[in-house]
Amino acid sequence: MGLIEKYQGSSVKRTEAKLKKTNEVHKHHTYYKITNKGHYILKDVNEREYIKYIFINCLKLLALKRLRKEESDGREKLYRMGLLNKDYDPTPMGEAVLDLARRRQIKIL
Repeated sequence: MGLIEKYQGSSVKRTEAKLKKTNEVHKHHTYYKITNKGHYILKDVNEREYIKYIFINCLKLLALKRLRKEESDGREKLYRMGLLNKDYDPTPMGEAVLDLARRRQIKIL
């Protein structure tokens, strides 16, 4: 679809998030970067898009803090989606998704 492409530049040193010349760091992985097309698609993602693809158990995790403490798989998924922050509290987008689910009267609990 042309949303990502292989990164052709220097390798990425994760510890300091700096670019290093290829001869300084041996590449162990293949790196990808998002294309302009991918960037614009991600920019347009909103709560209506999330609600189409999110499962009820993920909505429950967004709504209930006690469940987030217990279920690490779903919690990590929501974190990678940008719906939970690093402390596993809902982000503004997570709150918007939860609000939309409630307005649409989706049974969360």
